[in-house]
Amino acid sequence: MMATVYHLLFSLTLLHSFASAEEPLMLPNDGRVVYGKLGSKFNYRTILPGEYTRVDSGMHSIIVKGEDCSTPLFTCTLEKDMPYRSVAVLSGVMTYGLKRVTFLGNHSIPIVILFYTDHYWPEIDDHTFQWQYSLPLVTSAKDTDIVTFSVFILHFSPVSLPNFTLSYSASNDPVYKEKEYDYLKDYPHILELQRNVFFMHTIIRVTVKKKEEVDYYCIGYNGQYHTHAIVWAKPDVISDILSLLPMEEVIGHFFGSATQSSFLGSFVLIDLDALGSYLWGTHILPFKPKCKNSNKSIAHFKNLILVYT
Repeated sequence: MMATVYHLLFSLTLLHSFASAEEPLMLPNDGRVVYGKLGSKFNYRTILPGEYTRVDSGMHSIIVKGEDCSTPLFTCTLEKDMPYRSVAVLSGVMTYGLKRVTFLGNHSIPIVILFYTDHYWPEIDDHTFQWQYSLPLVTSAKDTDIVTFSVFILHFSPVSLPNFTLSYSASNDPVYKEKEYDYLKDYPHILELQRNVFFMHTIIRVTVKKKEEVDYYCIGYNGQYHTHAIVWAKPDVISDILSLLPMEEVIGHFFGSATQSSFLGSFVLIDLDALGSYLWGTHILPFKPKCKNSNKSIAHFKNLILVYT
């Protein structure tokens, strides 16, 4: 039984290592908004969760050629890092003419990047998104299970109400199109879609709960797109597995009446020997670890654990 438990813990160590090394779905601190002073240089990177064939910068719309997605306003390359996604790298100079960049694909959610030169958004046109009232574009939802985001649409005519679409996921699945289709019942994680109509403007509010580690929602209106990404907390794989184990029996095989917290500390310390031997045996480490597993070394680890926990 002791050997079985020991190998189980070693497997959990490797599982935790693989989970920690998982490729990120969003780059750290990426809000998809670039701020800068007029005339200053910018360098920006973001992950695109699909295949993209066109780039629209308002003044220009270009077809992606290989890895080149540049326009007259900026230099752009697509660095493929996985079969289903790439990293867009943009560089250039902040100007008032560069307000937003939209990446478009046949079966991929539109990805929008905003540029705030001098923290000023100059576009106040009829039938457009009012981005300054619709931020953030990326929500970090690590401490909640439900998120509400809003989109502000300006329309100068008090009788012309905006017709909009809602799509979901990196593959841009259709969910709702006013006066044409309504598939909301097929997406139970979309808790509410609300449209509040006021004089000369409309606010669309969407309330959702977690579906994937990163959820994408896109509001389409008048040939423009407002995509909101929600980054949820990652599942704790190790805790989920440990919750299924007969913890009292497992802990008893180590230190008798040890607590679960001290067991977790001992798990980290005791399994260093097995992990080190594994890495050396597979030539990941260039040297053989000196630590050897014995009753004496286990007793020594037990003393360390009392301090550690």
